[in-house]
Amino acid sequence: MGIMQTSPFAQQAPTEASAVYTDMDMRVRCVLDEDGMVWIFHDRPFSKTLSWIEYDLQTSRVDFILEDGDIRNFGIPVDPRFGRYLQNMQSISVVLKKDGRIVDGETYPLILHTA
Repeated sequence: MGIMQTSPFAQQAPTEASAVYTDMDMRVRCVLDEDGMVWIFHDRPFSKTLSWIEYDLQTSRVDFILEDGDIRNFGIPVDPRFGRYLQNMQSISVVLKKDGRIVDGETYPLILHTA
């Protein structure tokens, strides 16, 4: 019987958070890569043009701000340990994937809320 080993990286930080936006049946994943960069993946286009991303350190949520300035009624609740990485980022890549393939991707400003 072999011994299972876990990467020290996996123990130090969360690697993924996900949510489903029921109005559009959109699945959204927030992923931390091995370099400490956070990425957002989604499987359907947003209903309007995405303008920027907000992260609230207090509630540990990532919210999507669309061109009309509206915050959509969903955000990704993420493990608070993601905050450590998001605090050091000024922008975040948002990638549309369909059937496991990248269809489109953009980098958006990331706004942090601390209080």
